[in-house]
Amino acid sequence: MKLFDKIKSFFKRNKVCPKCDAETYGKKFCIKCQEYIMITEEQKNKDIKAKDDLRRRNWIRVRDEFLKEVNGSN
Repeated sequence: MKLFDKIKSFFKRNKVCPKCDAETYGKKFCIKCQEYIMITEEQKNKDIKAKDDLRRRNWIRVRDEFLKEVNGSN
């Protein structure tokens, strides 16, 4: 039943945005809501990349400190 509802909602174009009740011109969300969603998704992707970069940098720092200690104790 859910598949049928998804197909039905795809072909049924709302004239009103479900988020803010503005006109959508046949799309799922209005222009402002689409822009907001796009910007927030882009920000989420940037945050994920920044966290990965921070993990990588931390790994390099820890690795270098460990190697210094091992090489210094010999």
